[in-house]
Amino acid sequence: MNTHHHPTTFVHLINIIGLLGICVILVIAFYYQVVRHELPCPLCLLQRVGFIIIGFGFLFNLYFGLRGLHYGMVIIGSILTGVMASRQMFLHIMPGDAGYGSTFLGLHFYTWSLIISVLIMAAVAVALAINSMNITFRSLNINPAPIQYCRLGISVSDHL
Repeated sequence: MNTHHHPTTFVHLINIIGLLGICVILVIAFYYQVVRHELPCPLCLLQRVGFIIIGFGFLFNLYFGLRGLHYGMVIIGSILTGVMASRQMFLHIMPGDAGYGSTFLGLHFYTWSLIISVLIMAAVAVALAINSMNITFRSLNINPAPIQYCRLGISVSDHL
């Protein structure tokens, strides 16, 4: 199904930001694995799988159009990521336990995974609420060109 005839909405922007955010998360994870030689534990790998599922949900929304099934993928991926991150946090919750792996802003990556998965679920709730109001950039006199370029880039890269 082609999405080029759908109006550009704030929901598309949320999906683009979500997809780019997931890409950044995975690039950082692979950077720490390949460049800094920090091998991921099995729970870290499962968290990555959850983020990949989330990314596919956002990508499918952008490519095939907004559907509840795609948001379901995002929510299932977020729940999977959150459960795995919580499990890993509970493994290292004892006093004196330094945790596993590197930290960013004082928190381990698995803690960030939990925070991000909860934020993604909140963003999906906002996206679904906004989508039901059918707000477009054109109705607010905002230039939708950057969003259209991102959607065009996704379509072109699919055909390469």
